[in-house]
Amino acid sequence: EALSGAQPLIVALSGGGDSVALLHLLAEQCGTARLHAIVIDHALREGSAADAAQARDIAEALGVRAEIIRIDWPNGPKRAQASARDARYAALAVAARRLKACVIVTGHTRDDQAETVLMRAARGSSWRGLAGMRALAPAPVWPEGRGVWLARPLLGARREDLRTLLRARDARWIEDPANANPDFARVRARQ
Repeated sequence: EALSGAQPLIVALSGGGDSVALLHLLAEQCGTARLHAIVIDHALREGSAADAAQARDIAEALGVRAEIIRIDWPNGPKRAQASARDARYAALAVAARRLKACVIVTGHTRDDQAETVLMRAARGSSWRGLAGMRALAPAPVWPEGRGVWLARPLLGARREDLRTLLRARDARWIEDPANANPDFARVRARQ
């Protein structure tokens, strides 16, 4: 329902398999005219700018407008994934407001949902946290996210199924080395 209508949709595009599959599916369902891919360069590792440019190129090859937003860290880069997540959502929300969009679409999958619930359980979360991510929720940053919603239409899809879809289309995507780094809690939960 959040995806229907004529309003612009912001697609959070990392260039990874989940977000690239999301972009392909949205382009089919909604057409490319409503879509605007936002690629966030967290500037936390060498090569991030090149990956962001590659993600932008993937979107543009599908006929989707795309732009890269680089996160600036005034006090030096924050290495915590939570800091990067907050900065990413703030940048996406600011872009959504600038482009007069009220929905940011993300490529969160059933696998991400399981990882989230597992991590929250390990932290002793209440029942509310154990409910996991909602398919439609307010943007998790304030005040940037005021009036902006997050849509997660792929929460029922498995990560591997999305990659199978991309392979069938000869589509390319980026594998982020951080997704294999066991220093991060989400990677440990995934493993």
